[in-house]
Amino acid sequence: MDHSFYDRFVRFLPVDRYGDEPSVCAALHELVTAVGVRHWLLAGVPLPAGQLAGQVIANEWPEAWTARYLRERLWTTDPVFAAALGSRTVVRQDRLASFPKFESGEAVLQGYEEHGLTPLTAVPTLSTGEFQTVAILSRLDLDEDATAMFAAVMRRLVARLWHVAPHRLARHGQLTPREREIVGHTARGKTSNEIGRELGISARTVFAHLTSAGEKLRAANKTETVVNAFRYGQISL
Repeated sequence: MDHSFYDRFVRFLPVDRYGDEPSVCAALHELVTAVGVRHWLLAGVPLPAGQLAGQVIANEWPEAWTARYLRERLWTTDPVFAAALGSRTVVRQDRLASFPKFESGEAVLQGYEEHGLTPLTAVPTLSTGEFQTVAILSRLDLDEDATAMFAAVMRRLVARLWHVAPHRLARHGQLTPREREIVGHTARGKTSNEIGRELGISARTVFAHLTSAGEKLRAANKTETVVNAFRYGQISL
């Protein structure tokens, strides 16, 4: 590993010295610049029924690509974005073959390429039930160890941003605490009647909460509701 990069990363720690939103955002920008990345986007991840536009934290993408990405909801079919959902590891574009692809995913990747942003690296940050972010960076030319260290520092800074300015990472379309609770019980194999008895509510009320959660997660059935709840950091086991 290039130890000059190690020194660059360490200087951003400890993160608690950044006491407000502007200082954390400035540190994030400086961190990305320090590794030679010119174009990147960091955004909170909305649930499928939410919007990405209001959750962009930092944006150094070309203006035309950003406008199109948000206007056409391209994040919903972006293979890089999708592969990072619920992930705790860095996602590299050249390894997307191991992730599910979407019908229009190639078109999104072509758009990235047309704007000179490829190859891409995504750094996800996940804190169940609180926030989830994805940073998509172009041309992150680091070896595996340096990339892991870079991602660790970025996640520390994002967590600090949550601490000092939680409104910036609020989830659009977030499940309510009760919806998360019921989906969590469902994921453990409990029926609506069993959940209702445990929570002191009717099975019909349980079903209503599951239906609402499914709509927010754009799920076609109960199983997909549970799967998407995991992917979007709404529940954990």
